[in-house]
This record gives sequence, C-alpha cells and structure tokens, in this order.
Amino acid sequence: MVAMMVVKPSFMVFASMVLGGVIMAITSSGVLGVWVGLELNFFGFIPLLLGKNMVEGECCLKYFVIQVLGSGIFFLGVLMVVSKMMFSLALSFWGGILLVCSGLFLKLGLFPFHFWFPSVVSFSSWSNLFLLSTFQKLAPFWVISGLSMSIEFVGFMGMLICVTSLVGAIGGLGQVYFRPLFAYSSLVHSGWMGLLCLSGSVSFLLYMALYIVILGGFVSSLWLSHLSYVGGLTMKNSKGGNVVFWVSAFFLSLAGLPPLLGSVLKLYGVLVLNNNFLLVLSVLIFSSVVSLFYYLNMFFSLSVSGVEKLDWSMGSGKEMGFLIFRNFFVMLNVVSGILCLLFLGLFT
Repeated sequence: MVAMMVVKPSFMVFASMVLGGVIMAITSSGVLGVWVGLELNFFGFIPLLLGKNMVEGECCLKYFVIQVLGSGIFFLGVLMVVSKMMFSLALSFWGGILLVCSGLFLKLGLFPFHFWFPSVVSFSSWSNLFLLSTFQKLAPFWVISGLSMSIEFVGFMGMLICVTSLVGAIGGLGQVYFRPLFAYSSLVHSGWMGLLCLSGSVSFLLYMALYIVILGGFVSSLWLSHLSYVGGLTMKNSKGGNVVFWVSAFFLSLAGLPPLLGSVLKLYGVLVLNNNFLLVLSVLIFSSVVSLFYYLNMFFSLSVSGVEKLDWSMGSGKEMGFLIFRNFFVMLNVVSGILCLLFLGLFT
C-alpha cells in the first residue's frame, strides 16, 4: 500500500490565507479591500517561505522587508490620491498613482526594483519558487490593470516592464543552477504579463493560467529528480523514468518551441500586443529569443550528460503523488499546446 500524503494543518491555514488574499484583492471594488487582500496574501505566505535552514530564513527576512516597504509605499500613494495631500489636485493624483505603481513594482520585483527577486528565488524551495513566480504576482498585476492612467503614463510603465524582461534575459545567460535560471526566466515572463495586464485583465489571466500549467509540471519534475544544477545529473539507475525526457519537455515548452504549450504563450502575447505596444513588443520578442538560447543551452547540456535513470522510490506517497502530477502536466502540456495552436490558427 502506498502511504497517503500527509498535509499539515498549519500549511492548510497559511495556504488558505494566500489564496483568500488573492481572491479578496481581485474581487474587491474598493481600495481598502484591495489593500487588505494584498496584506492577507503577504502574511499568509511568510510562514510558507520560512524554511528549516539559515539560508531560507534569510530569504524570508529579505522578502518580508521588501514587501513591507512595498505595502507602505502603496498605502502612501493611496492616501495621496484620496486625501489631496498636495496643493495641486493634479499633482496629488499623479504623484499618488506613481507611488502606488512603485509599491506594486517593488512587491512584484519589476525594474528598477528587481534586485531582490533572483536572490530570494535562488534559495527558496521548489514550492515557494512556484508560488513566488505565479500566485504572488497575480494580485499586484491585477491591481495595476485596474488603475486609471493616461497614455503617457502607460507608455512609461511599458518601458520599465520591457527593461525588466531585458534584465531577465541577460541575467539568465551563463546560469547552471535551475533556481536562478527560473528567477531570471520569471522576469522575462513578467514583462509579457505586465504588458498584457495593461492591455486587459482577461489577457493577463489567460497568460498566467497557461504559465502556471507549464511551471507546475516543470517544478514537480525537478522536485522528483532532486536536481539543482546540470552537473548534478550523474545518478544511478533505478526503476524510475528517464529524467531527460520529462525535464526536457518542459525546457522546450518554456523556450516557446511549437507545438508545446509554451509557444502558445508567446503567440497569444504577440496577437494581443501587436496593435497597442508594437515597439515594446519587439523588445519582448528579443528577450524571449535570448531566453530561448539559454533554455536550449540547458536542454543540450541535459541531453549529453549521460543520465539514464534516477532513483525515484515509490515507497513514499508524496513522491508517487508528484509523479502522477508530473505525468499529467506533460500530457497536458503537449495536447493543450497542439489544440491551442490549432484554435489560434482557425480564428485569427
């Protein structure tokens, strides 16, 4: 009999706080509800980020300080907008909007406040890496999409978001560890998410949903194989599957090669942003090409590493559950990628 996965009650409580905070921030119609949702999401994630060693504790402290600063700047901007703290009404409004966006950019790790994101993600667990790259970005991006901004301000934010994507593309070059590579890759995807949220909330949610599918399968594969860098692939044979096949499928998907699901992300982003953000779209495409280079470089390193099979013991219900989870995401990645490409080809 395979043992059942045991989930601690504390994990359920804090995970519920994270999910509840995201739902509250998205569904709230007032500023107070959005702020409470962001804070609930933040305080629920802190115990999940706090690990068992000193390095994870340091990352948790760094994340706590950054998020507190971001929340403070965000709240100060809201006060400037609603209470007319300056003599000029227009200056107070646009100054408050600038502070609100600065606080959200700091919480998201976007340029010029991107410095903390790679250092935190690089030393986090696989589950926290997944949450930091997906659900922790959902509510702040949604708030940005709901702000009323002028065309000039939207263009300025689009430029900063494009620089974020460039930083992620350049920072990922030469990385041999998977976690830092994912951190910089997440910055590249944040550029696409940021511009899509400026174009429309529905486009952003669809991109985020597909990204969650790809990254979830990738993280589960690397968690099962206990890999942290390419040089750690020299492992003994066992009754498990071939890690190169599973991990490479997600590498190629994140690289955006058709007919995998990752190619749908880029194609959908190009179709949505082609009309309003043509200039910055070229910068995002260039960043994606650079990220394609280091993903393919990692893929070829995996292919020639001589790995045969890994020690995936099925005696643990936790590992068995993640194995089923990984296989499901591989099939979903391939099948849904083909179907989405066919759909886009027929209706565009």
